Amino acid sequence: MKKITATIIDSDKKYVVSAESGTVISEIIDKAGVSFAKPCGGLGKCGKCTVKAEGTLSEITAEELRTLSKEQLEKSLRLACCTRALGDVTVTLGENSAVKVKTDGHSVKFRFSPLVRACTVTLAQPDTSNQIDDETNLLTALRTAGVKVDCICTDVLRLLPKYLRSHDMTVTAVICDKTVIALSDEPIIGLAVDIGTTTVAAYFCNLANGEKICVKSGANAQKAYGADVISRIEKTISEEDGLQKLHSAIIGQINVMIDEFCAETNLSYSSIYAAVLTGNTVMQHLAAGIPPENIANAPFIPATLFGNSFFASELGLNIHKNAWIWFPPSCAGYVGGDITSGLLSSGMMDEHELSLFLDIGTNGEMALGNRSAVLTCATAAGPAFEGAHIHMGTAGISGAIDTVTLDGNDIRITTIDDKAPVGICGSGIIDAVAAMLDCGVLDETGRIVDEDELENDAFAPHIIEHDGQNAFLLDKEHNIFITQKDIREIQLAKSAIAAGMRTLLYAIDKSINDVSRIYLAGGFGAHINKKSACRIGLLPNELCDKIITVGNAAGMGAVSALISQSAMRKNMDIRDKATYLELSGNRFFQDEYVMQMMFE
Repeated sequence: MKKITATIIDSDKKYVVSAESGTVISEIIDKAGVSFAKPCGGLGKCGKCTVKAEGTLSEITAEELRTLSKEQLEKSLRLACCTRALGDVTVTLGENSAVKVKTDGHSVKFRFSPLVRACTVTLAQPDTSNQIDDETNLLTALRTAGVKVDCICTDVLRLLPKYLRSHDMTVTAVICDKTVIALSDEPIIGLAVDIGTTTVAAYFCNLANGEKICVKSGANAQKAYGADVISRIEKTISEEDGLQKLHSAIIGQINVMIDEFCAETNLSYSSIYAAVLTGNTVMQHLAAGIPPENIANAPFIPATLFGNSFFASELGLNIHKNAWIWFPPSCAGYVGGDITSGLLSSGMMDEHELSLFLDIGTNGEMALGNRSAVLTCATAAGPAFEGAHIHMGTAGISGAIDTVTLDGNDIRITTIDDKAPVGICGSGIIDAVAAMLDCGVLDETGRIVDEDELENDAFAPHIIEHDGQNAFLLDKEHNIFITQKDIREIQLAKSAIAAGMRTLLYAIDKSINDVSRIYLAGGFGAHINKKSACRIGLLPNELCDKIITVGNAAGMGAVSALISQSAMRKNMDIRDKATYLELSGNRFFQDEYVMQMMFE
C-alpha cells in the first residue's frame, strides 16, 4: 500500500504523520495524538468533525453534501470521518480542540487528613549494644511520632538499608493508611481528576497542606469515539480492542497532564502518591478498564459501584507505582461518582431542608434529598446542551455564541473571548430559545412561526428557510441560525430534565414548593442564564430565585476526598443513604415527559 504524508495543524502546533493511502482523515488525526471530536462516533451523521483539508483527497461523499453547505465546501471544509487521504494532505483543525473547561467550584470545608501523608523521623543509631533491625527501627520511630502504622511494603524494605545510611538515619516516609509505601526526598503530591463525558479537569495538590498547585483541563480524548456514553459503550462491544482504546485514551490524556505538571514544577512522576478519579459510572469503568457493556441495556447493571481502590500500575497511570488510586462510589449505572462527589462538595447532605442537585450534561443526573436520605435518577437528555445534534452547535470554544438577549427589537449576542461567531454553545442555545419565545417567533408547541403570524414585524428578517423549514437568524454577517430541528432537540432535552425533577418529587409525595434550593452543577450549569432556563421550562420558574450554581462540584468533591479521610467517609455515607429511581419504565415520568415538551 502506498504511503502518504499528512500534516496536521492544530492552533500553533504542527504534526507530521505517515499513513497508508486511503486512510480516513479522522484516523490520521487520531494517529497524530490530537484530541478531536466526532460526536456521532464517526458515522457521518452530525457534521461536527469539519476540517480544512487540502491535497489529494477522495471525492465528496453524500454525507458531506447533506451536512456541509456550498460555502463550506468552497472553503475546502470536509468531514474528517468521511474524507480519505489518497496522497499527501494538509489538514487544519478548527474548533475541535480549544474547549473552555469549568474547573472551579464551591465546596464545603473538611478537616485536612489525607489518607496518604508523609512523616519525617530520625531513627535510633544502631550499634553492637542496640542491634535493632531497620524495619523495626522505622516502625518504632513513626509510632513514637504518633503515626499509626502497621507495616512496610516490600519495595520500601529493599531500599531502606541503603537509604538510611545515605541520609544519616533520617527518613521521610510516605504512609497510605497504615502502610509505609515509599521513601521520599520530594514534596508529596496528590491528583484529583473529574472525568466528564465531554471534558476532563485534573487538580494537582500538595498533600502536606492540601493546597492546589495547578489545574489542567481539556476536552475528553474519548470524544473521538462519540459524544455520549452509549456511543462509547457500543465501541467497547463492536470492536475487539474497543475497551482498551477508550481506556488508553483517558489514561493517556491524564498522563499527558501529569507530564505537563512535572515539567512545570521540576518534580518527578514518582512524587505523585495518590489519585482520586471521579466521573459518571461509565467513565469510571472506562478509566479502570472494566467492561461497561451491561450498563447500556436493561436492567442497566454496572460491573461495580466502586468506592474501592487500585494501584497506579493496574491502571497505567504514570505516577508512583505504589500510589493509592480511589474511585468515589456510584449509586447506579447512570448516577455515578461525579454525583456523589458533587453532593459531597455542595453540602446538600448536611442540611435539614429538602434540596435538589442537578448536573446537566449528556445525561441529566439529579438527586433530591437532605441529610437523612436522597433519591436519585438520570434522564437521557442527550448532548444537545453541549452543542452536539444542534446544526450550528459547538462546545464552549472561542467564538461560540454564549449569550443571546433581546434589546427592544434587536437581537444582541456575545461570544466567548469576544471572537467572531463560529457557532452557538449550550448557554447561548438556552438564551436563544428564550428570546424566540419572548419575541413571538416561537409558539408554545415549539414551532417557528411564519412571518405573517408575527405580532411584531421587526423580527420578520430573522425568519429564514433551512431544509424546507423555518429557522431563526441570530447573526446575519456570519450566518448563524437556529433551525426547527434544533428546537425539537432542545424540547426533548429540556423535557427529560423537567420531567425527571417532577418524577423525583412525585415519588416522595412532595411538590416544587417544598424544595428550598436547587444546586446547579457542571460547566453548563455555571454559565446558563437562570431566567432563560426557567423561561423555556428547563428549570421550575417557582425556584428561579433559589438556584445556586456550584461549578465543578464533582471536581471539588474529588479534591476533598483526596485531602480528607472524613470527606471519603462522607462520600461513602452519601452512597449508603442514596436510592436510585429507574425512569425507563416509570409511567409518571413518561406522561410528564410529554407534558413538559410544551413551552408555557
